[in-house]
Amino acid sequence: MTERPGVSVIVPVYNAEATLPALFSALRGQQPHALGSTEFLIVDNASTDTSRELIERSGLPNLGVLHEERRGPSAARNRGLRAARGDVVALLDADCVPTRGWLRALVEPFDDPDVLIVAGGLASYPPRTGAQRFAARYGLNDARRSVNNAPLPFANTRNMAVRRDVAQAVGGWPEDLMFGEDVEFSYLVRHRFGCEIVFRETALCFHQDRESDADLTSQAYSYGRGTAALYRRHPDLVAWTLPRRLHRRRRSTQRWLSAKLAGVGRRLGRVSSEDAEFAAYLARWDHAYWRGFGDAWRTSDQHDR
Repeated sequence: MTERPGVSVIVPVYNAEATLPALFSALRGQQPHALGSTEFLIVDNASTDTSRELIERSGLPNLGVLHEERRGPSAARNRGLRAARGDVVALLDADCVPTRGWLRALVEPFDDPDVLIVAGGLASYPPRTGAQRFAARYGLNDARRSVNNAPLPFANTRNMAVRRDVAQAVGGWPEDLMFGEDVEFSYLVRHRFGCEIVFRETALCFHQDRESDADLTSQAYSYGRGTAALYRRHPDLVAWTLPRRLHRRRRSTQRWLSAKLAGVGRRLGRVSSEDAEFAAYLARWDHAYWRGFGDAWRTSDQHDR
């Protein structure tokens, strides 16, 4: 009889041929952990590139290759959750590169039966483009900030683990959310079980951030839409009040002005190229984020009428 794995690692994949080789190499090199064996469940979310072939040739031990036609990371993760046999489910994104001690550090807290959900550490992969330099400096991969994100702390699904029965009890990840689903999942777990998220910084993964300006803008827009959906779901926690709207407008105006002034300062030699670049990207990110928020909010308003 095949030994039941202690941990099921789930990775949703959609057109990730560029990042999968580094991920699979890192997963093959993982150090042993105390929960026993590991199975790897790689869920192809109807990719149209060579991702499926790369998965099948990954060389991962105890590999399960799954397929999910419904688009979205939550649908793919839930497909993996249904197939998982481990007592603990660990999640990674296809554009992450874990360190050798990642899995061992991530599952170690589960020796305590009161620990239900763990967030691992995240850092940006060494940046090569302006968009990636912005992501790294802005802290888009700051897992500690996510865990302390009042009033909705969350474990980023790029790098987290949860007890399988706990994830099943809350119905897995919400498939109606394309972004912000990890925030909602963490809320459901915390609300139902009255637990806290354990942060394990040494369970470190490097994230390969969006390379192009267009992809970064799309990411910001999508994050804004996800935030609007969370505001709708939790008006008691994050009400979109007039003071909050006014604060948002003031901050956006300040960021736009700072970008303009930084550009002038760079030409005069008074602002470094790095600072001017960051200010420009921050204003661009802010604009796309709140455009996404506004579009989603107005759409929800129309549906509510």
